Amino acid sequence: MKNVMQYLTIITFLILPATLFAATTPVTSCGTVIGTSGTYELAANLNCPSGGYGVSILTDKVTLLLNGYTITGGGTTGNNAGVLVGEYTSVEILGPGTITNFPTGVYFAGAVDSGLVGATLTQNDTAIGVANGSSGPSNSLTITQNACSSGSVGVYVTGMTHSRVTGNICSGGFAGIEVWNGSDNSFEGNVVSNTANGGAGFLVLGGSGNNILGNQFYSNSVGIDNESTGNHYQANLLFGNSEYDILEVPSNCKGDSFKIDVFSTANQSCVK
Repeated sequence: MKNVMQYLTIITFLILPATLFAATTPVTSCGTVIGTSGTYELAANLNCPSGGYGVSILTDKVTLLLNGYTITGGGTTGNNAGVLVGEYTSVEILGPGTITNFPTGVYFAGAVDSGLVGATLTQNDTAIGVANGSSGPSNSLTITQNACSSGSVGVYVTGMTHSRVTGNICSGGFAGIEVWNGSDNSFEGNVVSNTANGGAGFLVLGGSGNNILGNQFYSNSVGIDNESTGNHYQANLLFGNSEYDILEVPSNCKGDSFKIDVFSTANQSCVK
């Protein structure tokens, strides 16, 4: 029995993630540029000046642990971000931790197989931004279990494919989740409330083949505002939205499908 237990202990050790045992590099100053693969962790709160980035990740295979600390920017106007992820692969940003008072909290620009998990993004103009890189759209991202409140948009997508946005809680701003151009993504189990100024919990202005499943949109001006074609809605719960629970712009729901969504008001009879 002793030999068997020793064998199992060795096997368990071998299959544990290598990152569990990897040394971490502390991040202690604003403007840090990560250009070498590895595991990094915040070791202090960062108070960044106006126009400055908090941390820029410009290489593959990086894990950044926020480690319970806060990255604070110098204002919500401009083009900088609390954390920038460039056109690289396998970058993970892991909470808990807070990013606040930037134009964009976390910005993915053409990233692949990367993600953001368990962070708090508050009082940024845009909490989470996703955009194309020079080689194409961000691809295979996982954005999950984050808390976001913003002046403008919680999750802003303008170019993203084959990605998952799941279990995020967003409030405030003009839109909770806004998709300008993105295809074949899944938006599942998100909760969006209290968007302002005629905004929407979920706004689609372009892109198709997206699956919007099991989300809650309540106390917004509009719950779902779908202005594109070829998207699929299922088992979403919408209530208490002041204008419409579901506003479907393409006539006769062209190319869109609605299945067992729970709502009270819609502008077209094709919304079921």
